[in-house]
Amino acid sequence: MEIRSSGWTRSGRLLVRTCLLGLAAQIAMPPAAAAQAIQAMTGKTPLLMDRQKEIALALSACPPATADKAAVYVLEDSG
Repeated sequence: MEIRSSGWTRSGRLLVRTCLLGLAAQIAMPPAAAAQAIQAMTGKTPLLMDRQKEIALALSACPPATADKAAVYVLEDSG
């Protein structure tokens, strides 16, 4: 009986697995999270949307029955 080796060492398989996991994490990272990371490094504050436009946009994303009872949190300079 002949035992065949795949040619992959344990450390080689671990390296490939780690690289694939890192690639999957980069693909899965939403652009907003990447933008926040860049913003944290540069220290620049983002331009804010007009308060009423932001509220209208948030409420337009839900059904009318829900929008009538919804509370909306608006992003301000302080957070």
